[in-house]
Amino acid sequence: MLRVALQRIQETEAGLNALIITGDFVKHGTVLPELKGTKTYSFEVLKESFTKQRALIAEGMEIVRQELPEVDVFPVIGNNDVIVHDQMPCGVADQTLYFNELFDTWFPKEHLPKNFSYQQNKRTFTRGGYYRHDFEGTNEVLIVLNSVVYMRENKCMLAQGGGQLLWLFKQLRDAPSDKRFTLAMHVPPGLEFMIASQNTLTHFWHPKFENKFIEITS
Repeated sequence: MLRVALQRIQETEAGLNALIITGDFVKHGTVLPELKGTKTYSFEVLKESFTKQRALIAEGMEIVRQELPEVDVFPVIGNNDVIVHDQMPCGVADQTLYFNELFDTWFPKEHLPKNFSYQQNKRTFTRGGYYRHDFEGTNEVLIVLNSVVYMRENKCMLAQGGGQLLWLFKQLRDAPSDKRFTLAMHVPPGLEFMIASQNTLTHFWHPKFENKFIEITS
């Protein structure tokens, strides 16, 4: 199915030079389910699960590169791309494993987008899954955010989520006036979901993060 979709893109989008993949490289039920209460997974279980998950992500990326070899690809973290569904990694070892290996899977040095700031982007990505790309010869800038950290279900890396918003604020504040920004994320602010047991709608994002994001981008 992925190959068919990419081939259709080739047929209909002549001159395409960049593709944003907005997350969820693997399907629901592939990653570990969230544990209730104070229960946690051991690092060994997390590592074993992510090894399998990473293989699926790498397979998807390889298909994209085969079908669109001249197109620069910019992936986004989705809530099915994390080791535990809807949760950012909690421990330092988990975070180091996840962000470093995911970055290497998405951005191997032999398949980097043109004008990609490797060291700068690896630094921000390994802090929290976000990065920036300036398209060569244009005033266009892509900001890729990790919005999974802002989901209500997420309990980990909230401080890093605040740091990502501060980074975003500085990118926008310090940019020349002619720069044009595109922001990409998996779960945008403002989306709501139904809590069936309460028959009420609630936002996907933590309110404090949603409010701060709106303040920064308004």
